[in-house]
Amino acid sequence: QHFSLGYNGNRVVITNLTVENEVPIPLDGGSLYFTYSVRWTESHIMYEQRFRRYLDNQFFEHKIHWFSIFNSFMMVIFLAGLVFTILSRTLKADYQRYARERDDMDEEKEFQEDSGWKQVHADVFRVPSYPALFCALIGTGYQLAFMVFAILMVSIWTLVYTSRGALLTYCIIVWAATSYIAGYYSGSMFSAYSAISPVLG
Repeated sequence: QHFSLGYNGNRVVITNLTVENEVPIPLDGGSLYFTYSVRWTESHIMYEQRFRRYLDNQFFEHKIHWFSIFNSFMMVIFLAGLVFTILSRTLKADYQRYARERDDMDEEKEFQEDSGWKQVHADVFRVPSYPALFCALIGTGYQLAFMVFAILMVSIWTLVYTSRGALLTYCIIVWAATSYIAGYYSGSMFSAYSAISPVLG
């Protein structure tokens, strides 16, 4: 092992490790010899800025794996199509039955009762127990979704990791900028519940 150390004054600011002449370890035991060498070089990097080299673009030689992104995208489309197919086949019989003419439906109701999703269709428009809290949570969820999407877009187009605390700063800025989204969706949902329930209005 070869150590390359950089110093500024009496402090080490750069450390590089290079492994050479690798030797396989015998399974039956034996003697192992560890050797190393050290080379000291003077550096002009300040001790407080010793971590900036790890934030450099050249240090992270990352490459975008377009095939993996495309594979993940196609997997999401496939799963969404599979779920849509299962739901459409499950609800197909109910759609056909409730799409018939009124006379046929009246005749069937004498012998058959509602089943499946038709039994809970009225619960969709039922006002929850705590409508204000529910609407606030829904609006906050929309705000979080928009914030995550915006942060992802910023991370794609810019280098967020180059400066310390940049990601947290972007999150706070985007959260404050998207506050009107939470208010809009919360107010819209609460007004819809107010129209249904005369107590809220």
